[in-house]
Amino acid sequence: MKEGILNNHIINHPIRKLGFTTVLSLVFLILFGSCKVKKQLIVTQVKKSDTAIIVNDKIVQIQAGQTSFETFTGKARAKLDMGDNKYDVTFNIRIKNNEKVWISVTALAGIEAARILITPDSIWLINRLQGVFFKKPLSYVKNLAGNDLNKAIGALLIGNIIDDILNNKGAISTRTDTTQLTGSINSMDYSLLINKNLKPLQTVLTNLNKGQELQITNSGEFMVGNKIIPEQIDIKVLTSTKKIQLGLHYLKADFNQPVEFPFTIPESYHEVQ
Repeated sequence: MKEGILNNHIINHPIRKLGFTTVLSLVFLILFGSCKVKKQLIVTQVKKSDTAIIVNDKIVQIQAGQTSFETFTGKARAKLDMGDNKYDVTFNIRIKNNEKVWISVTALAGIEAARILITPDSIWLINRLQGVFFKKPLSYVKNLAGNDLNKAIGALLIGNIIDDILNNKGAISTRTDTTQLTGSINSMDYSLLINKNLKPLQTVLTNLNKGQELQITNSGEFMVGNKIIPEQIDIKVLTSTKKIQLGLHYLKADFNQPVEFPFTIPESYHEVQ
C-alpha cells in the first residue's frame, strides 16, 4: 500500500512534467558555457614590452591558481528556472579530468530523472521519466563547444577557468582584489572577473548579433581537503526569446577518489533524434 502511494505521488509530482526537451536544455545550458576559443590574436591596449611581460606573468599566476585534480565527485542541490517551469532536483556529478563528465539528475525520494555522459567524442543523455535517450557525436556540438567539451564543462563545474580563455591573447586589467580578462570567443565577447585567490567570480559571454548572453557567477567557498570550489554556481542563459537559469549549491564533494561512470540504456528505451 505504501509503495503504491509513493509511485502515484511520483507520477503526479511536478518533476514528472519535465519533458525531454527540458532535460536536454540542462545539457545545452552547460554546453553554451563551454564555447571554444578561436586561436586568434586580440591586440591589447598596452604596447610596452615590459608591461606585456607583466601581463604574461599574471596569466601564468592565474593558470597556476586553478584547481588541479584527477577525479571529482560532488552532490549539489539544483534549481532550474525556465520561466513558467521551475524544478528542484539534485545533481550527482562525477568527473575524470580531461576524459569524462557524468551527471545524474534525481528528483523525489532519490528517483533518477536523467543521466548525462560527456566524453571527448560524444554526448549521451537518458531521460528515465519518458523512457527515451539521446546520443550524438562530438561533431554535433562542435560549433558550440569545440573539441574539449568534457574538459571545459569539468572546469566550469569546479570553478576553474576554461583553459582556452587563459591561452587566448586577451586584454587584462588588475585592481586591488580583482583581475579582469576580456577578449573574443568565436563571435562572442567574453569578460571574466577573477578574485584575489585567482578563481573566477563571474564569467560573461555575449553575442550581440544573435541576442545571446551567458552569465556564470560563483559565490561562497566550499573546502574540499586543501582545495576550494565555489559553494554556489549560478548559470544564466539569455536569448531574444527565453531565459534559463540553473543554480547549483554544493552539499558535498571529494577529489581524487576512485570513480565509476555507469551508463546503460535499457532495451525498452527509444532514441530521440
